[in-house]
Amino acid sequence: MKKLLILVMSLMLVLPASVCANEPAFSWQEALENAKKNTRRGITLKSYKVQGKIRSEARLEKLIDSWFDNDAYMLLYTPIKDTESNVEVCTVLEYKHAHKIPNLPHDESKQYLRKHLNEEMMIVKLRWDINGKEYVTRAVVSEIYEKIYDKFGSFVLIESNSDEQTEVSDNKLEHKTTLRLYAVNIFGLKVYDHELVFRTKFLEDGTIVNSGSSSSVKSGQTGWRVITSHGGGDSSHKYTTSHNYKIEINGYGGGGRFGLSNNVTHSMR
Repeated sequence: MKKLLILVMSLMLVLPASVCANEPAFSWQEALENAKKNTRRGITLKSYKVQGKIRSEARLEKLIDSWFDNDAYMLLYTPIKDTESNVEVCTVLEYKHAHKIPNLPHDESKQYLRKHLNEEMMIVKLRWDINGKEYVTRAVVSEIYEKIYDKFGSFVLIESNSDEQTEVSDNKLEHKTTLRLYAVNIFGLKVYDHELVFRTKFLEDGTIVNSGSSSSVKSGQTGWRVITSHGGGDSSHKYTTSHNYKIEINGYGGGGRFGLSNNVTHSMR
């Protein structure tokens, strides 16, 4: 797997807390208490303090701007294995200098936040311990709108998994794989839950006549998406083909892969 540096600070995520009708009512207090218990990747929420409602559009705009200025912290993932990664923290300015990027694409992210946050929501000051160093962030929470956003916690996964089932016809000419991908973040909130279906049809000589995929989102989709692509088979493009997929944080202009990528292989052999 290529070493990727994953940008997550610029990719805004406002999470739905309840993903089905029979789940208990959303409580941001419980979500933050979950974060205090769910240490992951060297990240621990040490404490939090309510700072009151946003109350004004001007204050909301100032808060959103603060998440994108040069002094704002960014949470980065550097994959070291297919299923493991290191976490690094730097400022926006440090990231731009290191990667020779004059500007990061924040406009669409800001527009998204202006649409989904409002002055009736509350600001909560969070103190994090990240690999032995303290960081302070400000989260926006709301029980009415069932949302919580924080530049760190929203992107820290404590559980991610996949279930895969493949059906093959008796003559091995038709293959169907159903894959379900899901993950929960440090607040205990479901981040994404996607179902992918990959299909391949071969002729008896191994020629691939039909190969494609479809996807559906079950819950927790805001801010995340699955990207799929069809890869070639062996050197003759017969007998074997692969379907590639990856989870991407949809930054509304920010782009950037989260690092979860894999493939499903269909083969007559």
